[in-house]
Amino acid sequence: MVIGIDPPKESKLTKAETRVTQGQYLTPGDEGALVADGLAKYLKLEVGDTLILISQGYHGINAAGKFPVRGLVHFGSPDLNKQLIYIDLEKAKWFYGTEGLVTTLVVDTDDPDEIKNTVREMRNKLGPGYEALDYEEMMPDLIQAKEVDTAGSRIILMVLYLIIGFGIFGTILMMLKEREYEFGILKAIGMHSSQLNVMLWLETIFMGLIGCLAGIVVSFPIVYHFYKNPIELSGEMAQAYEKFGVEPVLPASISPMIFITQALVVFFMITVLAIYPMFKIHKLKPVEAMRA
Repeated sequence: MVIGIDPPKESKLTKAETRVTQGQYLTPGDEGALVADGLAKYLKLEVGDTLILISQGYHGINAAGKFPVRGLVHFGSPDLNKQLIYIDLEKAKWFYGTEGLVTTLVVDTDDPDEIKNTVREMRNKLGPGYEALDYEEMMPDLIQAKEVDTAGSRIILMVLYLIIGFGIFGTILMMLKEREYEFGILKAIGMHSSQLNVMLWLETIFMGLIGCLAGIVVSFPIVYHFYKNPIELSGEMAQAYEKFGVEPVLPASISPMIFITQALVVFFMITVLAIYPMFKIHKLKPVEAMRA
């Protein structure tokens, strides 16, 4: 698959320049080629070798050319990694005899939520002579696989939230039981239940806040390690990933929103569960509490 690209624009859109594993990235007007490292391994190509391409050009004309290999690139998709070659757009037009023409134009948008509306407007303006597709229409199999994976992840996340919730609730119960004598004395000397409730609620909230911050601090180095060194899958699991055109690795993300969102969810659970001690304090009888 030989694709002509505008090197600066392609790098801005797909970060292609960061995928170069050997050699250098293309420059505008470059007469060389970037070869996927899987294809290069199959063809036994190295940086500096010359690649001869023979194909069919526009209106059936012959297309042939020599392209020095400027660099090797690695793609996450195993299929692309085994077949893709990048050449400069102007050089591709010369190669295929399509001066003044392009086959595909990628449109980027600043608002992903407006992609559907953008595609709809483009279809109306371009008419039936052109085809406008969003990424979901171009990769339906990948989107379905993503939805299945996301659904499974949500189920696992809910189970984890339940485990965390019961752990927090058990800690609160243990705290109440251990301090029952103390609460009985405080109520006996005249402290109102409302004051005890506020004190307990604030204690629980501060403990939860410290726990959430400590969780972020402790987990970040571990996540960062797997961000730099993704887990590589093997065997049948790797083959299953490759069938969907996905690189068989489990990368980690260090996006701040992931840490913040999970900390807020756990903190919200703690805030809600902190209400339970209020009911226990309200029904607490000082005499019985001091005998416990």
